[in-house]
Amino acid sequence: MSQIIESCLLGIRKPDPRIFHACLKELDLQPEETVFLDDLGVNVKSARQLGIRTIKVTDPDQAVRDLEKELGGLCMRCHKEDTITVPKHLEINMDKLKSYLNWALKLHSKDPPVIRCFRHGQSNPTYYVFYGGKHLVLRKKPPGKLLPSHAVEREFKVMKAVGQHGVPIPKMNTILHHGVCRWQNLQRSCSCWIDKTAASEVYSEMISTLVKIHSVNISAAGLDDYGKKGGYLQRNMTRWTRQYEASKTHEIEAMDKLIKWLPEHLPQDERVTVVHGDFRVDNMIYHPTKPVAIGVIDWELSTIGDPLTDLATCCLGYYTPSALDVIPGKYIVLSTVKANHIKPLFGRI
Repeated sequence: MSQIIESCLLGIRKPDPRIFHACLKELDLQPEETVFLDDLGVNVKSARQLGIRTIKVTDPDQAVRDLEKELGGLCMRCHKEDTITVPKHLEINMDKLKSYLNWALKLHSKDPPVIRCFRHGQSNPTYYVFYGGKHLVLRKKPPGKLLPSHAVEREFKVMKAVGQHGVPIPKMNTILHHGVCRWQNLQRSCSCWIDKTAASEVYSEMISTLVKIHSVNISAAGLDDYGKKGGYLQRNMTRWTRQYEASKTHEIEAMDKLIKWLPEHLPQDERVTVVHGDFRVDNMIYHPTKPVAIGVIDWELSTIGDPLTDLATCCLGYYTPSALDVIPGKYIVLSTVKANHIKPLFGRI
């Protein structure tokens, strides 16, 4: 809602109470539903006497902070798309956060950190933080009983390692091992501009990035202890079957047949590489204006395993029924990706 009230047209001006009444009437608001900012005390006093919440402006930055408080903590200084106010159960002690940023990243500011929660990727809570002129991402373990996939220290280790071997990764800054969290730079980016015209280039870049991940020398990257070498497919088959049996609510004949068929047809010539574990287009960050990958994120399922599992995840968007509108760019046919992007790595194709 946007309204302009001109005192020259009304013939009245602040601090005359009538101009405030005119504004309230035009906006159809009650005094307690509004906030008035002014640098003159006489105007602020007049508005306050009518029940309007007021802020005396002496310093612009302080006025914005005061307005944020009046609006219930709404972040106005550094709004980020696709973020929300931090939920109560995920709140972080701001004093400790500021102290850690001062110490670990040598950042300093008279203002407290601005902190928001990203809407997505919440298996490990992910925060946007602005402090000391820096845009940062904080990722931490969630509260409560945790699964192994919540080990953000593993994420930090693998991202830092593969980032030093040609894989596009956000800059990894530091990790706090007590109440574990990790920090990375936030790149200004976009992964939602994909259209049919750019589809081939976007997915070609995606496959090229996957080749980089699977080409990382495990030993040279210091990842020999990152996972078991061999038996990856069988371990996953066993785990998925156990999870399905524990959570199913009724019998599904097709699933029973699949569970019986898959173990009998697992590939025997299993390869061993770094595996992302959830490699898809919405776990990639692209350049804002061109189809160039600048970051692969969400590595919590990564391990040492068979690279074909990552390729299978890439194909999910193609094979998912179109009625399930859950995967970005699902209309993109993977055959648009040139075969020579894939063959150097996947000789079995």
